[in-house]
Amino acid sequence: MLPRKDVRLLYNCTFYPQLEPVILHSKYLEVSSSGPSPCTLPEARQKLKYRSCCEISLIYKIRLSCALSPDICVCLFDAISNGNDWLFKDYFFVLAVVFAVLVGGLCTEKYKQLEMSGRMQHARDLENVDFIYGDAVQLKLNTVTCILFFGTWCRKSRKALQILSILHQTMLAKAIQFVALTQESREELAMYEIKGRTSSNFCELKEFPFTIGIETGLISKEYLVKCNLYKVPQLFIVGKNKDILWYGNPCDQIVEIQICAALEQVDVKNFLM
Repeated sequence: MLPRKDVRLLYNCTFYPQLEPVILHSKYLEVSSSGPSPCTLPEARQKLKYRSCCEISLIYKIRLSCALSPDICVCLFDAISNGNDWLFKDYFFVLAVVFAVLVGGLCTEKYKQLEMSGRMQHARDLENVDFIYGDAVQLKLNTVTCILFFGTWCRKSRKALQILSILHQTMLAKAIQFVALTQESREELAMYEIKGRTSSNFCELKEFPFTIGIETGLISKEYLVKCNLYKVPQLFIVGKNKDILWYGNPCDQIVEIQICAALEQVDVKNFLM
């Protein structure tokens, strides 16, 4: 926390070009590191006081980092404790900036939710996949597809394969297909069959009742990377309309509930009719 007599307030205004980013200091005001020379504190206060009300009314367009809120609070406290040098507009402007921090944080969170919703709209077809065990799998209308990304070297992935096998047996008669994808080569998988037998939850890949394939990283990019997932195992549930309905840890108890919800979707053809 900065001392009260050495307070700085950094804000970034986007609604008017004349409101450049500034640093409010108890001794000077810097417009930017490469901008005009520092000015005195009275001049800095004058700049704050003459922000017009119409500009402040557009405060929702200010983009601020919540990390700056402690400095803003200190600045406000400094203003109150030295109120004889400050006018009403000074307080109002600082309060407006604090408000912008809170609104900016809420808007950022809302944007993240909308962005995540956009990521979950479309599922990429399983292209350039080498299906080594089981039948080739592609996304189908009116069929739920569960895609597991795994690595044989990962203990949790081996457990996820076992769970996927149980789910497959449970929902065998339903309109659902399962596929597990890895980026390991055939040689690496063959070595796992030899040296991985003492590992926890070991099972030969050919023994699993669902399809297993090798992908080049393209599918991982379209699924994992787009959803900011950088570790395995991860399970994606693709609905009957080929949209991603859910993704997450395949070992979660909620997985079966999410699959059942996907199976209850109205068939696409019936919906269009």
